[in-house]
Amino acid sequence: KDRIRCEQRLRQRVSGEVFLTAEGRYPEGTIEDEYDRLKANDIILQSLVAEEGRREAELISAVRRLDVWERIFKPLKGCGEVLAAGIMHPIGDIRRFPTAAKLKAFCGVHVLGDGRFPRQRAGAVANWNPEVRQALYLLAQQFVYRPESKGGQALRRYKQTLRERHPEPIEVNGKQRYTDGHIHRMAIWRTLTRFVESLHQQWSEVEHEYGTDKFPPG
Repeated sequence: KDRIRCEQRLRQRVSGEVFLTAEGRYPEGTIEDEYDRLKANDIILQSLVAEEGRREAELISAVRRLDVWERIFKPLKGCGEVLAAGIMHPIGDIRRFPTAAKLKAFCGVHVLGDGRFPRQRAGAVANWNPEVRQALYLLAQQFVYRPESKGGQALRRYKQTLRERHPEPIEVNGKQRYTDGHIHRMAIWRTLTRFVESLHQQWSEVEHEYGTDKFPPG
C-alpha cells in the first residue's frame, strides 16, 4: 500500500506539472514517459519496491510450508502463493468456523434471504471480511481467464444454467436484470459460494489430519 501511494503521488506530481504549464501539455514527451522516468529515479519508490519484494518472498516461503497450500490451493490453476495467502490469512484457523455456512458469511459469499448475494450498500455495515472477499473475487477472475480449469468449468456451467432459467433480461424497479453482465456476476458469486463450501470441507479434513495447519489471523 505504501508503494501504491508513492506511485500515486508521483503521478499527481507529473499531472500537475503538465497541466499547470502555459501550453497545457508536456512539450518533451508524454505524461507516461515522464511518469516512468520519475519512477525509475525516485529513491523512496525504489526502496519501497525492494521492501515489497523481500516481504513477498518471505510470504511465499511461509505459504509453501502449509499443508493447506499443498493440498488445496497449489492445485488450483491461477492461484499463486500471494493470492492464496489473501484467502488463508483472514480465515486463520478453520476451527473458528464450525460450519460451512459460518465461513461463507465471513467471506461474504452467502446468499441472503431473498436469494441475492450480499454487496456493500450505502448506510449499511458489511458484516463480512473485505480482504478475504476481495481475494476470492480475484480468484474468480482467474477462473474467467482459465475456462479449462475446474473453477472455470464450474463458472461456465452456472452461467449456462442461469441463462436457461432467465432467457431474457427483465426490468425490476427500473433496473435491468439478467443481462449478460448480471448473469456473469451471479455465476461468479455462485461459483465462489461452492468453492468456499469445498474449502471448508477440505481444510477441516487437513486440520483433522494434521492438527497444526493454520495461518495466524490479524
